[in-house]
Amino acid sequence: MILRMNKQLALTLFSICFHFITASACDCIMHPVEKYVDTSKYIVTVKVKKLISPDVNGQSGKAILVITQSLKGTILKSQEIETDADGSDCSLTFQMNKRYLLFGNFNNSKFYVYHCSYSDEIKYSKKRIRRIRKYLKSKDQL
Repeated sequence: MILRMNKQLALTLFSICFHFITASACDCIMHPVEKYVDTSKYIVTVKVKKLISPDVNGQSGKAILVITQSLKGTILKSQEIETDADGSDCSLTFQMNKRYLLFGNFNNSKFYVYHCSYSDEIKYSKKRIRRIRKYLKSKDQL
């Protein structure tokens, strides 16, 4: 009887704990990077100049960025762009002085990073950038 009550109490406490825990996840089915090259209007590398409303960890989905290189689309090097994010679990967050590879588009003068693309920090994107350049070069020769 006591064992049964302890099990019931444990299950009740366990379910109460999970009731108050919120989880977030971003599920993306990734395709080869070439697919994102074809569907993205702009592919750029950027450096974060200023965060807009950073959180306690010094991250933000909104930032002022400086273009360091345009791989696809016409954006001038050193041009500043402002990003916007919808706050979803798949939104990219930026940190000061870090560099990023971004796939996106402009809407109302703000740059929107595509969800479920290969947008990420440059340090994780070097091979991808080479693939993008190679793919774009092969398309130019057709």
